[in-house]
Amino acid sequence: MDKTPKQFQEIGERLRKIREHTGLNQQEFAEKHGFNRTRYNHWENGIRRISLDCAYVIRETYDITLDYIYLGREAGLPQTFLHSISKKS
Repeated sequence: MDKTPKQFQEIGERLRKIREHTGLNQQEFAEKHGFNRTRYNHWENGIRRISLDCAYVIRETYDITLDYIYLGREAGLPQTFLHSISKKS
């Protein structure tokens, strides 16, 4: 399946929502999860797509589904997270 830049941007927007839910800035979020800050910035800004391994770190830490990160499917997400992102939308 071909990923378009628009899809990268949509993934990045969801990563931003996850990060904002944590209350961390990009630098803090990247450091907390062992990511390079520049690389994380590229993911969040839709320049590059987050790797499966790195997305899995987020999935395990916050119980966020890979379906949400990559496809935007909200089914199965924690209610606290859904409530948090609905306030900011």
